[in-house]
Amino acid sequence: MAVVTIYLNAERPLQPYIEGQQLTAAISTHLSADMVAHPEAVADWAFALGNQDLDVLQHERDTEDGETSFLAACLYRLFGNRSVSVGDVVHIQHGEQHWWLACEPAGWRHIPEPIHRTNPGPITDRVFQLLHAVRQTASSTSPQATATAPV
Repeated sequence: MAVVTIYLNAERPLQPYIEGQQLTAAISTHLSADMVAHPEAVADWAFALGNQDLDVLQHERDTEDGETSFLAACLYRLFGNRSVSVGDVVHIQHGEQHWWLACEPAGWRHIPEPIHRTNPGPITDRVFQLLHAVRQTASSTSPQATATAPV
């Protein structure tokens, strides 16, 4: 298995990545190791995860890694992330190997490991925070039941 992490450029979205810019991890997911032989193909997969319509991914759920793609894309959107675009970075880790690829106007550019990056924490924490926020919103908008005592 490989771990694929999408980092969004927090300083200059939609502009080519410049070394030293702040990146924020948007999502991290596992992917079968078969694709790792071609890091650019994995980056293309991550780009599609962050941009492709969920209806398209829904129809591809029965393909290899299709379920992973669909569920990761759903979480990516539920977390409120913007589309993956120029200036964003994909990190691929397979064992001791690491690839860092910056999204360019056309294709991907290999870059050294960025030093300014943040990680919002484990994905489970983010899911629980999202669920808590949904529950809070639902309880604050639902009509309150009022009890009346018999007279």
